[in-house]
Amino acid sequence: MRLVFPKDSVPSTSAVTTVMNNAISSGSTSLKIILGSVSAEVTTTTTAEALITKRLRFRTGETFTAVLLDLSSSAFQDRSKLLKDNLEPFYRAEFGTFRSLTVFAFSNGSIIHDIDISFSSSSVPHDTRIVDVLVKAADQITAFNINTTSIHVNGILYSSSEARQKTSIFTALSLVALAWLLSSQR
Repeated sequence: MRLVFPKDSVPSTSAVTTVMNNAISSGSTSLKIILGSVSAEVTTTTTAEALITKRLRFRTGETFTAVLLDLSSSAFQDRSKLLKDNLEPFYRAEFGTFRSLTVFAFSNGSIIHDIDISFSSSSVPHDTRIVDVLVKAADQITAFNINTTSIHVNGILYSSSEARQKTSIFTALSLVALAWLLSSQR
């Protein structure tokens, strides 16, 4: 027999065994089960959440060193941690569906940072919003200097002003559409 419980209220193995044995001994079940032969095993399963990953690329003004090419080097690990520690709070605060930020490469050109940002597939922000968060972070982060004129999301180049302009155009068009809908209901 298999019993399924909601993941937030899974009973202990002994509790399941006790309840089943009590049901058998009280005669409240018509199942032919021998008292004392009941054992239980509690297992939990996790359903994987569907994620959408966006590739983010930007430059900082620091000097690139070849040791950053080695993913196992302490320089790569330290730089990755620095980026995660400084950027994740901004993305987490802005997007409730933000799940992770993973640095996967550095390359030459000052330092070019290649990062995967993952979101729950239930709500994935537009590329310009991802750029806007990075630009906002650049104004507040002191650990490194983000070049906001050269930000790529999924291979498309955005400058900070371009992302803000596209967002403003989108906002304006949305407001016009909303005004039109509201005026047509009168």
